[in-house]
Amino acid sequence: MKMRLRLWLLIAAVLLIAVVVTAVLLPSRPRPCRKTYEQVHVGMTREEVETTVGGPPGDYADGKIWLHWFSAKFFGYKGWYGPDAELRVLFDAEGHAIDVVVLDGDRWLIPPKPGIREWVRDRLGL
Repeated sequence: MKMRLRLWLLIAAVLLIAVVVTAVLLPSRPRPCRKTYEQVHVGMTREEVETTVGGPPGDYADGKIWLHWFSAKFFGYKGWYGPDAELRVLFDAEGHAIDVVVLDGDRWLIPPKPGIREWVRDRLGL
């Protein structure tokens, strides 16, 4: 019986090590942030921009939404909102970037809505 338990523990340990090694060695895709935004340039296709930035236009600010005050200049631009900056790209009809703007992420912070955990703690007064 002890031999069987040791075998299962050995198998579990090997699987755990395999998962950890795989997670560490697999390349991670780019994360939308100032570093990836600054690699975007005029002439790139939308697909190239999304590959460089790490995803389609959207909020990648980890619960913090940085917004640039509305400006008619950005009408029609696609936006990526990261934790430290904002990327705005205007694409032409063929899908090529014709204007690229990287803005500081210090415009206006809308605090994230509290999650269920924060709601419960607030209700309990903790």
